Amino acid sequence: MWDTIKKIIGGSAFIALAAWAYRFGGSANGQRWVREVGVGIAEFGFLTLFFGFHWIGLLILGTVWVETTYFKIKGTDAQWVNWLLVGISFALVPLPWIIADGHHWIGFAIRALFIIPFTTILCTFFGGNVQWSEGLRGGMQICSLLLLLLFPR
Repeated sequence: MWDTIKKIIGGSAFIALAAWAYRFGGSANGQRWVREVGVGIAEFGFLTLFFGFHWIGLLILGTVWVETTYFKIKGTDAQWVNWLLVGISFALVPLPWIIADGHHWIGFAIRALFIIPFTTILCTFFGGNVQWSEGLRGGMQICSLLLLLLFPR
C-alpha cells in the first residue's frame, strides 16, 4: 500500500513540477532553461518512479529541449502545423526509455495517438490563454505517461 501512496504523491509532484516549469519557462519573466530542466527532471523522475531506473532514461534530460520549441520563425504566430510538431515532439521524448525497456510499445503508441491531436487541438484553439494552455501542456506530458502502464508486456 505504501508503494501505491508513494507513486500517487510522487507522480502528482512530478506532474505539478512539469506544469509549473513549462509555464514559468515560457513566461516573459521566466528563464527558458527552467522549462527544459524542470520538464526533463519530471519526465525522467516519473518514469523512474513507476517503472524503475534505467540509465538510458537520462537521454530524456538531453532530448526534452525539442518539446520546448514551437517550430516557428521568431516573431510569427504559431499555426496548427507548429502545434502538430509540438505534439509529435511530446510523443517522442520518452522514446529512448521505451527502446531500452522494450516492453511498453502499445502504451507508447496509445499515448502518441492521444497526445499528438490533443496538443494540436488544445494549442490551436485555446492557445490564446497562455497561463492555462502552457500549464496544461506541461502537466499533460507527465500525466499521459500513465498510458504506458497499459499492456506492459
